[in-house]
Amino acid sequence: RVASYFERLMLYMGDLFEEEKYEAALPVLEQAIAHKPNHPLAYFARVFVMGQLALDNQPEEFLTEAEETIFPSMYTLFQSLSPEEQQRVIDDLRRAGAGYAAVVDQGKTTVEMIGFDPILFEAAADFVQTGIPDDVLRDFIENEL
Repeated sequence: RVASYFERLMLYMGDLFEEEKYEAALPVLEQAIAHKPNHPLAYFARVFVMGQLALDNQPEEFLTEAEETIFPSMYTLFQSLSPEEQQRVIDDLRRAGAGYAAVVDQGKTTVEMIGFDPILFEAAADFVQTGIPDDVLRDFIENEL
């Protein structure tokens, strides 16, 4: 079968990500979101790309420290974003969570098939706003990753 326009955009974005061309991936994700605004994957991918961009701006020792202090490091990384980028991440986390929850509720997929509970996105959005991880997020990070 021929890939849809959205699928081609996401494949291209994946290639750019693999090539570490994160800045170039963002406009591709904008196109994907404009084309399918209810699809959660593009929002999730944009959060991931923005996180990678933020990581690239950290000193090398940040990664070593992050392994030992995951939640404070994630919060520090989030805080390194501009206010506009922070709001975009929060909005994208909430949109991705709602989108994945909707397809699970509609029976189009299952939590097992996507590999995580969509509630994690809401928990992540709450965490980056407060700096305090809830039990759902803490459990996932500590036991699943």
